[in-house]
Amino acid sequence: MQTLQNTVFEKVRKALERVDARVVAAQVNLDTSVVHDLGLDSLRFVDLTIALEEALNIGEFPIQEWHDAESTLASEPRFTMGSLVALCIRCIDERSEKENDG
Repeated sequence: MQTLQNTVFEKVRKALERVDARVVAAQVNLDTSVVHDLGLDSLRFVDLTIALEEALNIGEFPIQEWHDAESTLASEPRFTMGSLVALCIRCIDERSEKENDG
């Protein structure tokens, strides 16, 4: 059975593949750093934001919030797929709450 984390992980991976074709051949797991292991730069972050908004049907993805939180971590790895997936799940949950309240 597919868990929400696995489903979101696959959507994030596909969004990354749209942004950077090198991701297709990469071994990607929750511990993979999108910056250090996959080589995403600031321009690709902008593209990733748009790709995630479309893939997850999120109004505005908080990429700056993720960047700021990850930048303050004292230890490596930073900017992991795991932390990105967790933020995506939070965004999905918040969207669902708004839809249910509205």
